[in-house]
Formats: sequence, C-alpha cells, structure tokens
Amino acid sequence: MTIDGVAVNIDPGESADVTLPGGKKSKVTLERNDFATFSGGSFSFNHPSTMSATKTDLGETSRNI
Repeated sequence: MTIDGVAVNIDPGESADVTLPGGKKSKVTLERNDFATFSGGSFSFNHPSTMSATKTDLGETSRNI
C-alpha cells in the first residue's frame, strides 16, 4: 500500500504506524472489502473478494462436424 508516496508493507487485517512526509504520524488498517469488481472489455461483475476472477482468451476455435 502507498500513502502519499510512502510505501507500507501491510496485509489485509493488519495495522501499521506510518510517518508521512512532513512528519505527520498516522495509524492505518488495511481491510478487505466483502466484494470485488472484475471488469472485462465489454462487461463487469461483482464477486466475493475471497475468490479470484481470471480471464482466458480462447482465441479462434474450429469444430469438425
């Protein structure tokens, strides 16, 4: 995660103390949303964030009849 140019190594559910440029100190917590959005070229959909959506290009296919 990057906050105002400061990189912070943090995992979902964890908290960290961060010193921002200018000396301001903040406590940040990274929380995972319940849902995520997958966007394709012509569609998008929401899905549980505990699952990953993937994209596969099947390319040109042909069928023998």
